[in-house]
Amino acid sequence: MSIPALCIPSSLSSQTPMSSPATAAHVRPTLQVVVSVLCLSLGLILQAPLDASDEPAASADPAEVDPGSIDGSGFIYGVVETRKGHFEGRLKWHRRDAFWSDFLESNKEDRPYWTSVPVADQIRTSEVEIFGKTMTKRSLARRGRGFMARYGDVQRIEVHGTSWSTVVLRDGTEIDVEGGWDLRSDVLIFAADGTETRLEWERILRIRFLPTPAELSVDVFRAYGTVTTSIGPLTGYIQWDKQECISTDVIDGFDRKTGDEMEIPLGRVQSVEKLDRDTSRWVLRDGKTVDLYGTNDVNHENRGIWVETPEWGRVAVSWRAFERLDFVTPPGSGPSYEDFTLPRPLVGTVRGAGGKTLRGRVIFDIDEQAGWEFLNGETKDLTYDIPFSLITSIERLSDHASRITVTSGASVELGDSSDVGEGNSGVMVVGDGDQLQYLPWSEVDRIDFEGSVEAAAQLSSAVPEASGHSEAGDAGTDGSAF
Repeated sequence: MSIPALCIPSSLSSQTPMSSPATAAHVRPTLQVVVSVLCLSLGLILQAPLDASDEPAASADPAEVDPGSIDGSGFIYGVVETRKGHFEGRLKWHRRDAFWSDFLESNKEDRPYWTSVPVADQIRTSEVEIFGKTMTKRSLARRGRGFMARYGDVQRIEVHGTSWSTVVLRDGTEIDVEGGWDLRSDVLIFAADGTETRLEWERILRIRFLPTPAELSVDVFRAYGTVTTSIGPLTGYIQWDKQECISTDVIDGFDRKTGDEMEIPLGRVQSVEKLDRDTSRWVLRDGKTVDLYGTNDVNHENRGIWVETPEWGRVAVSWRAFERLDFVTPPGSGPSYEDFTLPRPLVGTVRGAGGKTLRGRVIFDIDEQAGWEFLNGETKDLTYDIPFSLITSIERLSDHASRITVTSGASVELGDSSDVGEGNSGVMVVGDGDQLQYLPWSEVDRIDFEGSVEAAAQLSSAVPEASGHSEAGDAGTDGSAF
């Protein structure tokens, strides 16, 4: 009996030979020894199936992956400080983030310019039905907003407990955040001497990010490929089910033919095709094919496939929109820490109703004000997280949708989010002498952003104290590379 090298039915590990005492008494000793050795060997192989939450030391076959040939510059690297010591090495957030271009997500409870918004524009109205009657409800808009930043834009994270942290950006700006999976997840540290340490978030005091050493040796590679969707293809780095992103991360499911539970390292997969709501076909690099069902890795319960592209930033493809994924050899591990430089402010021209024009530093949704921040929106079961550094213009089409044009010249119509719909809190423009000019979102027609460093330098003034203080270093003044 041979065990497939690429996908192991984990259910076999619980099977034991069935025999009665009477039958066993007639088995020859030599045969007993042989059977015992075979069972012991099989047990050693199957007793500890790969866990998708851990990153085993061995990845793909040595013949497939040469550690010396893998570009490690895109992997997160830093020092994790605890009360009992410091741990330095390559970092991976449990079940998720491992690369500088991955997203650190949380929530921020305040928006610095919110107090400058007229009270009347802070009110939100909605209709509710009570006992068959439709009534209008008035309430204050939510002051907080979601927080998103790429790890490459962060200098360090100060941990204040299980809920609160302070994220310090590359220019020293401090942002207080609360909650979110990334700021309560265990962190794995892979040291240069091969030591692997897993720290619970409660033990961490601080995480300091450092440029990834040029000599860093890694034996895993980043998932990369083309996702075919209902509205066209997207090519880039992949996070399957918004989690699995490296070659040793494991996909699990049940074989449609045999019912066996399968565990497949992502690096062994050639392609994935959705067959129906509950089943997907997995073609492996050795030519084997298996149809899987029964888990959120392989059916409609999948949380989505993140595709990181240089054109759009990050796009989440829902299972409804997903058709197939073809993996190819990655061009590297993604941008390095050095590729993320000091953020620049958003500068542009806001055109409003009646020909009104405002030019200066732009505070979008009374929230986003720099190129490292993101605009979020949805279209046709795809969710876009687009860095403002990639956006050239935003055109409001209606109370529910906007057209976003990026530096490549491509555009997309997005809706279903506070950034591009009626939930937007409006635009604040900081003009000469830090004069604040506010325009409600309902009166905004179009925003054109100026991408030049010179324009940003001319119009940028000191950031008000409410938005955080600066500890700017001597990095460049350009925006992020992506």
